[in-house]
Amino acid sequence: MKYWWFLIVSFPALCQFVDIPDANFKACLVENHDTNGDGEISFAEAEAVTGAVSCYGIDFHSVIGIEAFINISSLGLIDGCFQEMPDISLLSKLERMIIRSSCLEKLPVLPKNLRWLELLDCKLSEINSELPESLEVLICIESELERLGSLSYLT
Repeated sequence: MKYWWFLIVSFPALCQFVDIPDANFKACLVENHDTNGDGEISFAEAEAVTGAVSCYGIDFHSVIGIEAFINISSLGLIDGCFQEMPDISLLSKLERMIIRSSCLEKLPVLPKNLRWLELLDCKLSEINSELPESLEVLICIESELERLGSLSYLT
């Protein structure tokens, strides 16, 4: 009988969902990546995404939850007014990131394999985090950028 109790208590741990507090951002992710149709993003569903995650044309104010998409190669966050991002340094397969028309004031630590970074119409005044040495393209247009870290490794 003790074994049944253990199975009942342990089962919910196998079905955990990614915490995505912004309803509009969650709706975008659910629309494109909810493979079982339950209206949630499980950790397994997030980890199964290997291509691009893009949210645009909707009003979102937080991107908390994107850190669970550990196997994505591209991230597009367009037209959302989010001021900060969660730690995305563990998105080791992320090579391209585009942030446009955001209220972002500070970049998080970027993944080491990031090759392409576009910051378009952002509120960033400086890039405080170290840019990864893998970075090949940095595009900053209509941003309030005043200071940029060392790019001495770029050729």
